[in-house]
Amino acid sequence: DPHAHCFFSIGLDKRGWEVIYCCPPRSRLKDPRSSSTHAFKCFEAINARAPDGPGTGKFVMAVDLHGLGFSDLNPQTALTTTSAILAHYVGQIGQVIILDAPLAFKGVWAMLSGMLDAPNAARVQMLRGEAMGRYFSEHLSDAQAGFMTEVLKMKATPGSLPPSAPALRMPLATPRARHAPQAEGEDLAALDE
Repeated sequence: DPHAHCFFSIGLDKRGWEVIYCCPPRSRLKDPRSSSTHAFKCFEAINARAPDGPGTGKFVMAVDLHGLGFSDLNPQTALTTTSAILAHYVGQIGQVIILDAPLAFKGVWAMLSGMLDAPNAARVQMLRGEAMGRYFSEHLSDAQAGFMTEVLKMKATPGSLPPSAPALRMPLATPRARHAPQAEGEDLAALDE
């Protein structure tokens, strides 16, 4: 089900950091277990394809909260994912950008920000309006900036993505022969949505 979750890479930005786009309102499944599992598979795919070997790359999480509703605000999903990032991927976080956050997100953010130390909290930026456009122009490729501009104008429902999404979307299943042998019988295609 390609609309089960909305958490995927849209390639490298101008800094060479991999950009993960995620949007809870565009996900059909809202449960913490499947959402977190999908996120971890995405992080592991990014980790495996880092240019200088696992654990060497940086990523940006672009968290699109445009159209966020109460059904999208399961704090357990945010806590599980944030805890795992801080435990296993903290060296790879280049930046987290929170896009178009509504007032309803304030309580979740208060809980999450309490988990962060000062250096990690400094990596999080809340962006709205013109600040988003400036960030996209400065850091994202033209294709990525076009995708972000277009997606933020669309109604946030499961499966609602711009036509440019398939061309940007990086697969979860990546060749890993360079870093880790494929387990016998493992179907890498099954890791993708």
